Amino acid sequence: MDDDGIDPGSDRGIDPGSEQVPTAGDVAPSAVAVAEPLRDAGSQAPADLAADLADSSARLPIEALGQVELKVEVVLGRARLRLQELLDVRPGQSVELDRARNSPVDVLVNGTLFARGDIVVIDDTNLGVRVSEVIGNDFTKEPR
Repeated sequence: MDDDGIDPGSDRGIDPGSEQVPTAGDVAPSAVAVAEPLRDAGSQAPADLAADLADSSARLPIEALGQVELKVEVVLGRARLRLQELLDVRPGQSVELDRARNSPVDVLVNGTLFARGDIVVIDDTNLGVRVSEVIGNDFTKEPR
């Protein structure tokens, strides 16, 4: 066998008595097509998966995305500090935020503003957000 694993004595599909060498036009297209290896959809980067879905001519039902995990963050407020001020922060010290006590908080989904709401106490131990406003995008205007 040679380096590519083919026995040099094999006929490779060519009749040994024939002088004719097949050309690309002689081979059926299905025989020339190279299949790509199958990949688990979970191993694709989100951008690649989104591109694949966008290229697809078939529409997937929204239920197909039901198990996709998203990063949800609640932003109470923001502060700008100089580096020295940040280095001087000690346990027990307060940092003033840019929002008033009862102002709504922002709900970010994968870093994008999705909604605004109010902080609520759940079960006397946990905090939550009561959504008061969903920020309008084109996809939120469709009936649900």
